Amino acid sequence: MSGPPVPALVERFPSLPPRLQAAARVVADEPAQVAVRSMREMARRAGVAPATMLRLAQALGFRDYASFRAVFIGAIAVPPASYGRKAAALQAQARAPRPGLRAALEEAQAAAVHSGAANPDAALHAFADALIAAHAVRFLGMRASHAIAFHFAYVHGLLRDNGRLLEERGGVLRDDVERLGPRDALVVVTLAPYTRSAHEIATVAHARGVPVLAVTDSIVAPIAPLARHVLVCRAGGPSFFNTMVGPLALVEAVLASVAARGGADVVARLRHTDAMLRAAGAYLDASWNDRAAAPARAPVPRPPSPSPTQGAAP
Repeated sequence: MSGPPVPALVERFPSLPPRLQAAARVVADEPAQVAVRSMREMARRAGVAPATMLRLAQALGFRDYASFRAVFIGAIAVPPASYGRKAAALQAQARAPRPGLRAALEEAQAAAVHSGAANPDAALHAFADALIAAHAVRFLGMRASHAIAFHFAYVHGLLRDNGRLLEERGGVLRDDVERLGPRDALVVVTLAPYTRSAHEIATVAHARGVPVLAVTDSIVAPIAPLARHVLVCRAGGPSFFNTMVGPLALVEAVLASVAARGGADVVARLRHTDAMLRAAGAYLDASWNDRAAAPARAPVPRPPSPSPTQGAAP
């Protein structure tokens, strides 16, 4: 969205009261629907009273909601609710005569995958170039985001040898981050509800001048002011838990960009990895295994089972 309110909204977001933040989040993330839906509908989607939408508009310098609405062409998304509330809604829907949950999930997953395309190519390439230029790269994802960060770090390790996943073990997570410097990079995957410890670690890195690269679900996520590069995707859905396919698809797009833009170093690294895996016989697939197949062993004949009368006392 390029309308005038959004930059001001993002800048003002940390200082807004919680209810105005709830309204601001849906406006900032997908503002196109503001132009085609009523203030009441937008308030319902944000989980606030209609008067809160008016107060948000006025806080941004507009006389009323109508003048605020006039500058938008975006789409408003429902903010994430608690897991318990979403599970209760899910069970209520299961009792209602509505389309199947599977179809609703697939629709949300497809929308989440496509949501990553809203990031401009320039932003995706800048993110990839920051990874390529970094001396050392560390990946962080807490709770549900950990799986995405793990995949990011694993595949990045196939392309380059300077990355490592950070984990909160032994109380040394902050120590690991404080070893980073301005030539390095910290990649943080963080999705609502945002984990406090991930934000604290990103704050430490930012204070040290470490470039923070964020994969998140909102341009007003808490990580955004700390990040040098931000990529956004959708993670919500009809289930009680967020869908991970959108963030995963976005991460794979970044990794593909790193592979495409990494030059001869990436090709050499992948060839070395190929040779190592083949020599180790890491995969059952013969096309990935240089080892000669071990000769099949003849099955050991099993002794016949005793008849009911065998072994009986004379």
